[in-house]
Amino acid sequence: MFLFVYGTLKKGGVNHSAYLKNSTFVGQYRLSKVKLVDYSHGFPYLLRGSSEDFVYGELYDVTPITIKR
Repeated sequence: MFLFVYGTLKKGGVNHSAYLKNSTFVGQYRLSKVKLVDYSHGFPYLLRGSSEDFVYGELYDVTPITIKR
């Protein structure tokens, strides 16, 4: 299954090796009609946006075990 990541889960991010080190990097990816919103909880939320909104991240092929982490 594929997983879109942004922020600290991307390559070089502080959480990448803890969660995605055994996953296969598929490539850079851009999600359309979404936006990142900061509610001051320590991480951004990915929410639906307008047709002009998008978020850049990375796409990984992951196992169900990786998702459970």
